[in-house]
Amino acid sequence: DGPAEGALMVDAWSGPPVELVAETAARDTVENATFALALLRERHVDRLELVCAASHAPRVRILLPGYFARHGIEARVRPFWRPFPPLRVWWELRALRWLPAFRRRIAEVVPQPAASHRLSS
Repeated sequence: DGPAEGALMVDAWSGPPVELVAETAARDTVENATFALALLRERHVDRLELVCAASHAPRVRILLPGYFARHGIEARVRPFWRPFPPLRVWWELRALRWLPAFRRRIAEVVPQPAASHRLSS
């Protein structure tokens, strides 16, 4: 399967030296957001940079900044540009049709503790 996407995005980080935390237990975007919220709350975070593959950025920008804002966390999306296969673009475009369902799920889910991987500080 290879490394989790969170670990790949940590490797892609080119910002200032800060604690980087990758949520590694999620199976989809909604789980990723809710599990990450638990990790952020443990660390008393009020601002975060969401590093994601550029192919995910439109969906992430629609779903996550508002979700985190409702929980008192300012979130900024920072897409990481890397070559991605045309099939990935097609999948992301198809995933846009699931946004209403993702929004409903993300509003209903109670944040749960999740596996995290502290990668640097």
